[in-house]
Amino acid sequence: MTPKRDSQIQSLLSAVVPAPDAAPYKNWEAVLERAGAAKPRLRYWHSMAVRRGGIGLAFAAAAVFAAVLFWPSAGKHSILERALAAVGTKPIIHVTYRFKQDYAFVDLRTGRRTLVFAQHEEWLDPSGALRSAYRDSAGHLHITVHAPGKNALSGHQKQTYSGILDGYRKALENGSATLSAKTRFRGRDIYWVRFKGQKMDTVSNHKVRSQVWALEVAIDAATYKPVYLYETIDGRPQQITGQEIVSVETLPSGSIDFTPTPKREDTIGVLGGSLQNPTDLTTELDTGAPAKAVGAAPFWLGRSYNGQKLNFFRAGKVTWGFGPRSVGFHDMKLHHTPAIELCYGSTAVEKMPLGYGATKDVVNCSYRGSHVLLRETLEPVPDFGWAVGPNINTIPIPKGSLLVFLGGGRGLMIENGVYISIDAESEAAAIAAARALIPLRGGD
Repeated sequence: MTPKRDSQIQSLLSAVVPAPDAAPYKNWEAVLERAGAAKPRLRYWHSMAVRRGGIGLAFAAAAVFAAVLFWPSAGKHSILERALAAVGTKPIIHVTYRFKQDYAFVDLRTGRRTLVFAQHEEWLDPSGALRSAYRDSAGHLHITVHAPGKNALSGHQKQTYSGILDGYRKALENGSATLSAKTRFRGRDIYWVRFKGQKMDTVSNHKVRSQVWALEVAIDAATYKPVYLYETIDGRPQQITGQEIVSVETLPSGSIDFTPTPKREDTIGVLGGSLQNPTDLTTELDTGAPAKAVGAAPFWLGRSYNGQKLNFFRAGKVTWGFGPRSVGFHDMKLHHTPAIELCYGSTAVEKMPLGYGATKDVVNCSYRGSHVLLRETLEPVPDFGWAVGPNINTIPIPKGSLLVFLGGGRGLMIENGVYISIDAESEAAAIAAARALIPLRGGD
């Protein structure tokens, strides 16, 4: 080859196949030699093609294609070997995930949003023993240990968290993992390692469509350690599955306590929906009746808000509670919490079943139109949006902030000991309503 012809092919190769860092084949002539482009007979045809104009480009393209096919697989294998070494080969896998929750805190004064993250840790032993540690949004640590055994772990547990990283390590060991080109992700250079690909059939519009489900782990291009995990369908990341991998390590046998924790009995609950035997307080706003109904001064938006009048103000009690399944609904300890409901804007009449086919007309806020629904209690009622239960702790909300659920119109806040739930047509509407709340006292 002449330097001029080498330069032509090198330009094409550089455009189609970017050279990786520390590539073991920095000499393009050596690459072409591996692709068969440097054999004497091919050199003759190439020199003829250059003399005949555009045909030379056709040969150059063929050389590019050959070089792509023979792109240094040794380099890929080297990266995957380093990825395996970065995880480790000791028997116990320890992985820590950090994942974004579906809610955020909004400072009502500044508008600043703070996303809420949770952290989950797992240790998986080859015997099947699994230790999980989860720190909830209230800062409480929950530890669960499943004993080893054939049926100790569910299929879901085997395919998530440490189970995923166990499958990742096995795929690196047996050569079934595949590697992407280097790319940028969340401000760093990474490679995507795909494994556990399997074909799935889905039905849409009465047509069966085949899709490939797989797991992909992002590894840092400098350290080769796993940093992120996605599930993909046909190579497209599924957004709700993305989780940051904080750390991965392997530990020696006997280094972790896998003593099983007592098995918790399944629980059932009464979540507390509508008010029981509600009383209309719309005509008693100038008295102490609203504060008496809740047990403290409630909050409202005035007799009208944003051009929407107060359509109803009612008080009653909400029944809710949790208990073991063996106890049943009738014997579980129930709360009967005083509560109020205020609706601004659109309303709708709904049929409430009373049993034996009988119904009763009930006026509720209409979620189809512009509205603001306020529900207030002195306890965190589950059906009002508060995450409570026998093993769940209420999320501590900073003073002056609203907890919003991303993509929805619900907000939660605690003010002067009153648990306030706001439902509106959008997140922005819920935030605006929270900012406009004022205490309701007799004479307002």
